[in-house]
Amino acid sequence: MPVPFAPPPLRLGATPAQSARSVRALRAALIEAIAAHLERHLNEGATQAGLAALLGLSRPRISRLLKRDVALFGLDSLAAIAARAGLTVHLTVARPYRKT
Repeated sequence: MPVPFAPPPLRLGATPAQSARSVRALRAALIEAIAAHLERHLNEGATQAGLAALLGLSRPRISRLLKRDVALFGLDSLAAIAARAGLTVHLTVARPYRKT
């Protein structure tokens, strides 16, 4: 099930702080979706060690992911983890609507 999320947009001319907040929000949404997916497996009897082996991660890294420690994961690594977990990540790039 998709996680509804609308991060602040990245805009040309944005300050570094604004861009950082947008990227962090994207990472937070992605880590939330992955953690929720993994928690369903844990509730069905999987272990953190088993999930770590399946995803090619260490057990401590799985633990940090389940704690939603956004600071430890980049977008690229989260996208790779999501793919290995059987999730699909969609990214939409669109030009903002402008009234003429």
